[in-house]
Amino acid sequence: MALSGYRQCIVPLLLGLVLSVSGCGGDSGSSGTAASALKSAANASAAPASAAPAAESAAMQQRRTARQIAVVPPPMGWSSWNSLAENVNFDTIKGVADGMVQLNTQIKSGAKYQYVNIDEGWWTSGTRDANGNFIIDNTQWPGGMQAMAQYIHSKGLKAGIYIDAGPQGCGTRTDGTHFVGSDFAHYEHDFLQFAQWGFDFVKVDFCGGNNAGYDPQQAYTAIANAIDDAFIQTGQLITFSICDWGTIGSNPAYPDYKQGPWDWAAGVGRMWRTTGDIYGPNSGAPNFGSVVGNFLGNYHPEGQHTGYYNDPDMMVAGMGMTAVHDQAHMSLWAIAGAPLILGDDLSKPISADTLNVMTNPEVIAIDQDLLGVQGVMVAQSGAQQVWSKLLAGSGQRAVVLFNNGAADAPMTVTWQQLGLVPNARTTVRDVLAMQNLGSFKSSYTAPVVPAGGVVMLLVNGTDVASTTYRPSSVGGGATITRCPTCDGGTIVKGLGTVTFNNVTSTAPGGYIEIAYVNRSRETLKAELSTNGGTQTTLAFPPTSREGRVGTVTVYVGLQTGQNSLTISSADSSAPTPEISTVALVAGPVRLPPFKAAYEAEASSSILAGGARVSSCSACSGGADVGYIGNGGTLTMTGISVPTDGNYTVQIGYANGDSTPRTGQISFNGAAPITVSFPPSGGWGTISRLSVSGAFKAGAANTLIFSNPSGWAPDIDGITAPTAQ
Repeated sequence: MALSGYRQCIVPLLLGLVLSVSGCGGDSGSSGTAASALKSAANASAAPASAAPAAESAAMQQRRTARQIAVVPPPMGWSSWNSLAENVNFDTIKGVADGMVQLNTQIKSGAKYQYVNIDEGWWTSGTRDANGNFIIDNTQWPGGMQAMAQYIHSKGLKAGIYIDAGPQGCGTRTDGTHFVGSDFAHYEHDFLQFAQWGFDFVKVDFCGGNNAGYDPQQAYTAIANAIDDAFIQTGQLITFSICDWGTIGSNPAYPDYKQGPWDWAAGVGRMWRTTGDIYGPNSGAPNFGSVVGNFLGNYHPEGQHTGYYNDPDMMVAGMGMTAVHDQAHMSLWAIAGAPLILGDDLSKPISADTLNVMTNPEVIAIDQDLLGVQGVMVAQSGAQQVWSKLLAGSGQRAVVLFNNGAADAPMTVTWQQLGLVPNARTTVRDVLAMQNLGSFKSSYTAPVVPAGGVVMLLVNGTDVASTTYRPSSVGGGATITRCPTCDGGTIVKGLGTVTFNNVTSTAPGGYIEIAYVNRSRETLKAELSTNGGTQTTLAFPPTSREGRVGTVTVYVGLQTGQNSLTISSADSSAPTPEISTVALVAGPVRLPPFKAAYEAEASSSILAGGARVSSCSACSGGADVGYIGNGGTLTMTGISVPTDGNYTVQIGYANGDSTPRTGQISFNGAAPITVSFPPSGGWGTISRLSVSGAFKAGAANTLIFSNPSGWAPDIDGITAPTAQ
């Protein structure tokens, strides 16, 4: 199986039971289209058509909504690690499968939990027979692993299993020895055996891969190829879950150097972990700070699209947190469009409050929305954050008002933040209460958002008009042909490449909707790059054999002003979708990254007592100041204001702990105020918090950061002061 084009073609062909040779031969011919017409259309398209984009009419908006194609949704299910650790056997997994069936009876409509995933601990012997097969403990698994998979299937569910990418597993047996994993020499054999047993899902960890010095992208791509080969031989489709905890490639010899899985794993796996573990088994009630940290560390909206998902880890709802925290946990995972993989022991009773949120069909529907995009943060003030997710349809948004503070508080979301027409009447529904709240203009304010909790809303308004762009140029053998049903009147066949220039954005980041045709019964792939940046693999599900136009939606890292988007073949020997237009569509307006007017690491700052500058790729100036506290101080100088008075500044900071850090802040040497800095989601993730105090007219003002009794967060910088 050396030819990647053959692999990309034959796997989906078998999946769709399409056996005709023409399915892999390239583009299907344009029926009745003369060569002269093709040449004429191609010549006409050589002009920069996208320089004159089409403004959206009401009819175009209605047609665009009808064309939205459902992508593969994020997996829903359960994993054994959080509640059972390595104590897995036929009886414990049977009990969970039975419990999942009962849980699903409480979901009155829509998607339900599917996967029962057995994590580490199933292969206790760690040995193989002479043919390389896993030797299974028949006391632990009477009838073997195949019997376990069959029992799960008999309940209408799907079965999942686990292995490490490297020779040494993550966990240890009771005698202190490590469990065993796989390796390059065994990938083909091991994943074929999983398929032969009937497993539908596999999570592949990276403890052993890391210890063996494997490159994440190289190892996981080899595993994906082994899974494809197993499918070709058995017809058993396996959902692939990558678990390298968001490892950043460190070897410059590999293409994933300085990249995480959100940069390269789309098209390799269905989902990929972005953070460390959310919970350690047998460690008591989960820490809600870890939930928040994993949620924030999972924030890579450009990486999640077209059926590929960022994974903040399996869940801990129902394992001892408060009902408010369980509700927030489920809502945050749903607004992220994350895999909903439960971790509590489903063979045991679940509290009524937690059961309600786990089985709330409206929460689940938001997670499973057919566009498959990740929610973005649209506003933040200290511990209060507003998140929103673009949903299928017209003017549909999900919103989470998240109050990570210590006291109940009102919170507001504006229609402008959601990319909706500000003055249009907009309906609001409370998702958790499943109650309509009424119709509102401009904004909605929830009177009480509980401390450590959320209010989750479904907002239905009027989209700001989109703009459609036609191709500027094609290359690599691509041709432009007539397409009467396409908005631009033409379509690009035979990628190649197609480029859309002059895509104009009024803000950084945004949503594009790609109109395409896929006449086959298979999902086709193509690569997308924005302004010449890193390519990401997009999936284009079938539209129809008759050439119906469909769309997929992607969040891309647009810059303010003009942009260039290029869609190209993922493999020159594999079939590709036909591409018509790209539309810049309305959606939640992502809060831009923090930008400091005064950098903490500036030469004018005074560092004392051990505080020091560290590199920080996500920081405003590429660095921040850490080791503040326990004697370390940071004094920022030269802060300018026009007149005496009280001013507010936003502080950019990083707190990678799972609990808040405390800092003391002094304005011009006055008595310091004590400020709590919530977790930011990692030391490379910048959050922001506002503080107020008195400044004097001129440029001689200072801010002093300290903590005499502990560590303060790392400080990126501050914004320009604004008068109160």
